[in-house]
Amino acid sequence: MLRPKEMTKLVAVGGKKDLPAVIDTLYSLKALHIKEHRPAEFDIGEPLEVADEISEVIIKTGAILALWDIGKGDASAHSDTTKQTIKQIHKIHAVVQKQEEQLRLLQEESQELKKQLHNHKVLSKLGVKKEYTTLNTVDVLTGVVKDKSVLKKLPHSTHTEIAHTYAAVAVPKEEREEILQEITQKGFTEVQLGVQEDEKVLNKQFKEVIAQKRAAEQELLNTKKEHSEYVRSAAAYLEQEAEKAAIPLTFAASENMFYVTGFVPTEEVLVVKQALDKATKKRIFIQTLEEKNQLEIPIQMNHPQVIKDFQFFQNLYALPRYKELDPTFFTFMTFPLLFGFMLGDIGYGIITLILFWLMKRWMPDYKGFFNIIILASIWTIVFGIFFGKFFGSNYLFGWDLPRLLHRLYDVMEVLYLSLFIGVLHINFGLAIGFWNELKSHGIWMAILEKASWWMLQIGIFFVALPYVAQTLSAPETTGPYWLFQPIITLATLTDPLQPWLGFGILALGVVMIILGEGVVGAVEIPAIVSNILSYARMFAIGMAKASLAVVINSFANGFMLSMGWWGLIPTTLLLVVGHGINIMLGLLGGFLHSLRLHYVEFYSRFYKGGGKKYSPFGAK
Repeated sequence: MLRPKEMTKLVAVGGKKDLPAVIDTLYSLKALHIKEHRPAEFDIGEPLEVADEISEVIIKTGAILALWDIGKGDASAHSDTTKQTIKQIHKIHAVVQKQEEQLRLLQEESQELKKQLHNHKVLSKLGVKKEYTTLNTVDVLTGVVKDKSVLKKLPHSTHTEIAHTYAAVAVPKEEREEILQEITQKGFTEVQLGVQEDEKVLNKQFKEVIAQKRAAEQELLNTKKEHSEYVRSAAAYLEQEAEKAAIPLTFAASENMFYVTGFVPTEEVLVVKQALDKATKKRIFIQTLEEKNQLEIPIQMNHPQVIKDFQFFQNLYALPRYKELDPTFFTFMTFPLLFGFMLGDIGYGIITLILFWLMKRWMPDYKGFFNIIILASIWTIVFGIFFGKFFGSNYLFGWDLPRLLHRLYDVMEVLYLSLFIGVLHINFGLAIGFWNELKSHGIWMAILEKASWWMLQIGIFFVALPYVAQTLSAPETTGPYWLFQPIITLATLTDPLQPWLGFGILALGVVMIILGEGVVGAVEIPAIVSNILSYARMFAIGMAKASLAVVINSFANGFMLSMGWWGLIPTTLLLVVGHGINIMLGLLGGFLHSLRLHYVEFYSRFYKGGGKKYSPFGAK
């Protein structure tokens, strides 16, 4: 759970005649993460002979499915061989293509006939007869006009439809071009409305074409009903076969041999070996090797379901290296806690818990993300009890809620608590980093690179201790005795050793950091303080949210006091909208800032990342 699954590097060498069987076996096992071969002593392998033909047929299945407006099906429902499938798809595509072309031609013919019928209608409305086109001295111009007034000096007729105003203008033939140019400049556009057939003949032809078009559509629909399931399953099946046909490009190859390298979960190595031996009748050589470069080993996370949802954060950031501790479990422990501290309200927690539980049922594809917010909502309720807040109020049905700290009155205490959480969180990261270094480079480097930061913090603490104790001892300082007295007592006990104690430990920590991390570590020294202070954002966001809730409640009380029962509707509306906005702001702020505290302050203390995702051949 704290580390990715153990992987074993596997090398397989065999004869090319067994290559198709090996590929089929590896695809069905879905266990081997293939490492792409780079040319050295061996060339890159070539795709299987059927690869080009499969690619061509995939294009055809895609065209058919797009025409039918349906998606791919299930490859496991397909029973034909690749050769049979290719032949059948060619046949179906030819039929569909012929039917589609026939339908297209009928559609074009129907559109042309419809246009001519429309022209007949317009000419009839304009009073233009067919014999007018044969006059010797007069020409009839037809077209559309924006403003009928431009034609008032000419003999004309007009007909207005929804989109256009059609016009017919009688002009002397010898003046046709001159008049046409003049009225065109004024908004007339000539349109040829001539027709080739009698209207009755056109109507008959149009009805015949429409009947043929409907028959063609039905024929295409029947073909879809008959072959849709086959084409859907074939499309998925051929994609699998295309992947298999192309995979030899990642292999090494000679004239008669192939060589494939990859990684398999250690627990599945024996299964892979036995399956390949069976597929090739033991004509394959399989060897396991050690991979020294951790960045080459793929990562498969290994978490129970409740923690697996938090892999979302690792996918956003970076996967761990092979030997590195996986931070997903630690994020599961601390992310909801920091989120809950910032939102910290019983009422808000209940609302978000119900809301995201319902959203998880409505949108199951995002249930992992919703599970994270649901867990954060539970912590919001917990911290709501800690601060004694219910929708920003200190009272629940007239009962004064008990609290350990008041977010708005115990300001300094809440701030100190935020910083204390920051100290714990960062040092938790350093402890994880210490373990990583211990396993990777031994105890001495773990001390210099990670324990040195603890020494630095201890030094900073003792340097600041007298000043902090003096502030806490001041008469104007208020706060719980149990929180301040241990600090004051420790300052009193160590006072004779100051300032040498604090500065001595601080100097030792700096030297250890420089020895362990060099100049980079020295440059990062001021960052430890800024990282801890960054946790003050939890205090600030919680304070802002609580203050806004108080303002909303105050306005609501004002409405009720000034308007009585008449103010019930505006008061309810104000409470719903106001607290709704406050919850949304709290969710956004709590999520983003908690995420930032993990990525920047927490992960930087132990996490390098950069691992590759485990993507076994055959798995989607």
